[in-house]
Amino acid sequence: GGHKKLCKSLNAFVASPAFQRLDPSRRADALLLNHVISSAVPTVVDAILDLLPHSTPSSTPPICSGLDASMADALWSRFENNNFVVHSHLDPVAAGVFVEASRTFNHSCAPNAVPLFVFSPGDPPRMEVVAVSPIQQGEEITIPYVDPALDVRTRQERLRTSYGFDCTCLRCTRELAHPAPAPPVDEAALRGIYAQLSGEGQDLPSCVLHESFLPALAERFSTSAHEGKYEEAIMYGDALRALYEVVYPAFYPLIALHLLELAKTTWNAALSSKTPDMERAFMDKAASYLRRCRTILVVLGEEGDAPHPLEEVTMLETLLKDEISTT
Repeated sequence: GGHKKLCKSLNAFVASPAFQRLDPSRRADALLLNHVISSAVPTVVDAILDLLPHSTPSSTPPICSGLDASMADALWSRFENNNFVVHSHLDPVAAGVFVEASRTFNHSCAPNAVPLFVFSPGDPPRMEVVAVSPIQQGEEITIPYVDPALDVRTRQERLRTSYGFDCTCLRCTRELAHPAPAPPVDEAALRGIYAQLSGEGQDLPSCVLHESFLPALAERFSTSAHEGKYEEAIMYGDALRALYEVVYPAFYPLIALHLLELAKTTWNAALSSKTPDMERAFMDKAASYLRRCRTILVVLGEEGDAPHPLEEVTMLETLLKDEISTT
């Protein structure tokens, strides 16, 4: 009955000024909220209402006429701070409330687990929480509510706005007490820092944790790779890999996806090499990136929709073996 009720009024609702004024993400929230209220499966609604509400919820999105406004307010105040971004290979595809996960897993800016999502035709997405670093017996399993690579002030602001709490973890406390300085603007100095990042066992300058550093480095890697400046891209990409390994746990999904992109870039560098020795050196480097990538992906298991990154890894490994055997 609820579904029919929603269908009857949905077209008028979507055309209404109240809906049209919303930005795209709020429109998605409004449609999801209307769907939950109109479906009104008692066990689902009761489970959501059992969660803690946001301490200062934002205004409830508009709802179709004839639906319960007080129910909308009650659900919305719990949706904001209990929802998860559903993603496939880290590309966001939806938002959803996973009641057991909301009750069970607290946030950490240095998490030891992450939520991943498994898609099966005809079924809703299934969340799996996977360890991304060793967990000691008795240690709490924690997940990130926000991207751990964000700078401390952005993490704090998002956690406060979306989840209604101030993070007091050791990492936040340390980074707030010692703010990262801005990176140098001098190109030679910047390149020196990139080389330091790629080197083994060196103390890193604290500017690598500044809010501007990682996005700028990622942009350099992406731009140079797309422009065919492969050797330059490898320098940036390897520095970015090292930085990811500083800010993320050892088996974090983004490290694997970056290693795959870095391996593809290194493969392209090999194919455009001027000498057989350079070609072989790039091939070996690409193979090492793929080995590390495969290790992480095997730990994470199959998530998201097809094609899976592990299939790409296998294909590229085969191409490398074939190429190396003929050189």
